[in-house]
Amino acid sequence: MAVRYRKYFPQCKLIPCSGRPGKSYCPSDRPKRSNGEFKDCGVWCIEFFDDSKQWQSLTFKDIRNKTEAEKRLTLFISDRERGKLNLPRKKAILTLAEYAGVYLGFYKAAKENTRLAKERSIRTLVSYLGDYTLNKVTPFVIEKFRIDRREKDGVKDGSINDDVVILSHLFTTAIKAGILDKNPCKDIKRLKVAQTRDKVLTNEEVSLLFEKLHGKDRFMILTGLFTGMRLNEVLRLKWTDIDFAKGLITFTQSKTNKLVVMPLSSYLAKAFRNIRPLIPVTISLKAEK
Repeated sequence: MAVRYRKYFPQCKLIPCSGRPGKSYCPSDRPKRSNGEFKDCGVWCIEFFDDSKQWQSLTFKDIRNKTEAEKRLTLFISDRERGKLNLPRKKAILTLAEYAGVYLGFYKAAKENTRLAKERSIRTLVSYLGDYTLNKVTPFVIEKFRIDRREKDGVKDGSINDDVVILSHLFTTAIKAGILDKNPCKDIKRLKVAQTRDKVLTNEEVSLLFEKLHGKDRFMILTGLFTGMRLNEVLRLKWTDIDFAKGLITFTQSKTNKLVVMPLSSYLAKAFRNIRPLIPVTISLKAEK
């Protein structure tokens, strides 16, 4: 029977602070609330055997220090000895399928690529693990999931790693919400993935590609080839982003949201001028897709 301070964040777990904040030892990178204040780094936990000899580990947010925790423990022990122990009912733990909806709700306003990637992984995880309650997803269950994905679905190890990363983050949010105490993915090692060189098109392949493409499709590929822009960045281009006089093209990177200004090659400038009569100045390329 004991009391202890159960910490939420990995960076706090090695610090013997018992929940007392201090500038000299509290990590500066621990999570903050929306108002800028640091979040509580943990909660007091009371552990003891109940009247049926079952080990209980209970947390109480209203207990602010060790003294209060010890007093609460004394009360529980006293009630147990008198046969009047009335423990709070534990909340029902959600299944992975149920919590997946909660998890995806955190990313409704995220960038499209981030949201879609999480949705794809979550669909896969739910199809395999959706019926498990969160506390029943063990390292063994996760390992079986990885084997099934590889052997039954023929999925590459890199994609399996991506799914486990999403699963691990899902458990992290559940821990912060007080639903779970530990992350079963913590002991799962990433599958080794062979590093492959990026594919670079040869001059012959580029020529063959442009022989097969025409019109705006050819123009979009040409723009990406000369600038390194992603397709969605090309589709968002407007004529105001192109400065023919200075030979510059300006766009916003979709991943970093960073404004980029780069030189406009004479060949690409000529292509822009050729296609400009087909697209009104006030309409973006995306509208004309």
